Amino acid sequence: MIDFVNKYSLSSNPTNLTEWKEQLTKLRMKLQHETIGYLNTQLMLKYGIKTWKEYINNKNDLLKRLKYILSQNEEEEEKK
Repeated sequence: MIDFVNKYSLSSNPTNLTEWKEQLTKLRMKLQHETIGYLNTQLMLKYGIKTWKEYINNKNDLLKRLKYILSQNEEEEEKK
């Protein structure tokens, strides 16, 4: 799990140009994260929670299939 609190936390007083650039990068990432969250909420409201759940279930099914394929490939490699 990604720790977004520490990932986007800002120091109170950047003292040099490098620290300012790091702060700006973190703020841009935080804005992008918040924007994506907002857009996801808007899409969920527009198309409904049922469609969103179906999408997530499809992604989870794909993930399970990919994990299975990976495990099969790993087993084949171990036999060699």
